[in-house]
Amino acid sequence: MSQSASLHQQLMQQHAGDQLTQQQQHQGQPWQAGSPMAADEAAIVDALLRYHYYAEMGIDPRQVAPFREEWVGNALSMVPNEPPPNVSQAFFDDFISNSLDEVRSDYTKAMQKAIVDYVIASPLERQRLGLEGLEPLLVPRNLGRGPLGPSLGLSSHQRVVQRQLPKDWHEHVMLAR
Repeated sequence: MSQSASLHQQLMQQHAGDQLTQQQQHQGQPWQAGSPMAADEAAIVDALLRYHYYAEMGIDPRQVAPFREEWVGNALSMVPNEPPPNVSQAFFDDFISNSLDEVRSDYTKAMQKAIVDYVIASPLERQRLGLEGLEPLLVPRNLGRGPLGPSLGLSSHQRVVQRQLPKDWHEHVMLAR
């Protein structure tokens, strides 16, 4: 059995045990492993595990647009050149270096997730990848962000036009100028 399949089984068993405990606490009834609710939850858990696998392992990081070094320059322009008092220069330099490495890593992971989100916007691709179980978690196109990110199927222009801005957004924009 592959490591991925073994991990999948462990997570499914853990989820089932968690559900048993929650159901017993809230309803005073034992969790029925063969119930339709358990099957729906198992399908969702399976789809979420597949989704995370595709987002983390299914997209080669070399296929992601490279992180632009000008972004690093922009970020570093907001960081003081000297460390704060009581902080050594070596620690400060390591901290900045580690922070930039983390930003680059987070960028790559976010782009991998965005690629998977784009692919699963298609019902045919969701079916091909075995991700139909995600459909209850997907937000209808006109409701904004959901647990998996922006509504699927909207163009970036539609998302900008249909979003809800805070009441005081204009004041914030004026202060930022």
